[in-house]
Amino acid sequence: MDKPISQVREIAFIDPAVEDVAVLVAGLRPEVVPMLLGGELPAAEAIARTVRDYEGLDAIHIVAHGRPGELSFSNGSLSLANINQYAADLAAIGDALGRYGKFCCGAVTPAKAPEAALSCRSCRR
Repeated sequence: MDKPISQVREIAFIDPAVEDVAVLVAGLRPEVVPMLLGGELPAAEAIARTVRDYEGLDAIHIVAHGRPGELSFSNGSLSLANINQYAADLAAIGDALGRYGKFCCGAVTPAKAPEAALSCRSCRR
């Protein structure tokens, strides 16, 4: 990342299992900082650890595979069935957002084009 932490307003966390990450990143607005999740930790924990250093973010974008009620990351899922076990991580993610900050999840299926991955239209060019 080239920007100092104080200048970052939006971050897009991208699961490594998403196809054509380079195409997806190229489609982001310049002010959205892409971060590829590593897969070593559960996604919610990895995101919470990263955003702990930020405050007042305008948006946090999540791009992963998914289906209704579930985001599927390369190292596990976040779903309605297990969301309670990630409550502290999700609270930390929420704390990094500004008063009007947005949490946008773009769930993709293998059949979708990478350009369609970001369902939160505000992060696309």
